[in-house]
Amino acid sequence: MSKKPSYEELEQRIAELEESQSFFSSLFDMLPEYVSYIDKNNTYRFANKTYQKFFNVDPHSIIGMQPKEVLGDEAYEEIAHRHESALSGQEQNYESKFLLPNGDTFYFRANYLPHIENDHIKGFLAVVQDITEEKDTERQISA
Repeated sequence: MSKKPSYEELEQRIAELEESQSFFSSLFDMLPEYVSYIDKNNTYRFANKTYQKFFNVDPHSIIGMQPKEVLGDEAYEEIAHRHESALSGQEQNYESKFLLPNGDTFYFRANYLPHIENDHIKGFLAVVQDITEEKDTERQISA
């Protein structure tokens, strides 16, 4: 039988886990892409700073929110089937657009990577790239 860890050992392990979480969060925060993790209940468990700033959400309040609450009804309806597919284990790679509240069109490329452990879907990692400038340039060239 293994020895139970002491209180000090548990505190040390918790500190190590918190440091590790902070380290990985800071790495994701350096990315220009919008990165989020959505769990099997279709709720946010993580969003990097790029994502938080773009959607103007508080880092702590987004946790537990539904994508529809952050994106808005109309934008979410456009991509809901993609979320459902990712939550059923199917990787999603696509380009789309939606209208922002200020009237601008946001063009993006999205990759949804299902998180599967022991044959169970835990959620998915969403990596979204802003391709608005690329699309604007394409339209100018073709005009």
